[in-house]
Amino acid sequence: MATAFNYPPGLMMPMVKAIVIMDMEGKRIASKFFDKAFSDEKSQTALEKKVIAKIGRATTRADADAIAVDNVVVVYKHCTDAVICVVGGDLDNELINLSVLTCFEASLATLIRGGLSKRALSENLDIVLLVIDEMIDHGLLMETDWQAVVERASMSGAERNIPLSEQTLSQAFVSAREQLIKSFR
Repeated sequence: MATAFNYPPGLMMPMVKAIVIMDMEGKRIASKFFDKAFSDEKSQTALEKKVIAKIGRATTRADADAIAVDNVVVVYKHCTDAVICVVGGDLDNELINLSVLTCFEASLATLIRGGLSKRALSENLDIVLLVIDEMIDHGLLMETDWQAVVERASMSGAERNIPLSEQTLSQAFVSAREQLIKSFR
């Protein structure tokens, strides 16, 4: 897990503390935490439980909403039987977190065919994590244009078409790992 960088005081950078995808019961589907406050499983689970309790299981609004939990602001949106949450600081701009959420959802909707259900997100966990990595680096917001994220994320599959004899060592390891993962499914 990546740790957040310590930026000089007064430097205002768009930062994201976490991105979490949960089912309607609060069980984690995917997550990536960037803030040191959530460095252990206990603090991560505690945040997730508080968020799902505050959101409520019966709420299934189509548009995004924001809530305050402890010292963070969570912008979230329901997708079929899952909820996507972007966690930011209590002093952060909610509109920036909303743009992260919008970019994340649009990127996933484009890359994952068949909707953003709990099952589809679980089956495409590699895509979910790749999209997060394309958007955010150690909590620092790098991209909010979903088309750019989709373009970069889909380029990762371009290496699969290169013959093994022409691949670099790192490309060959990535290809071997992906084939090994597919064989266990």
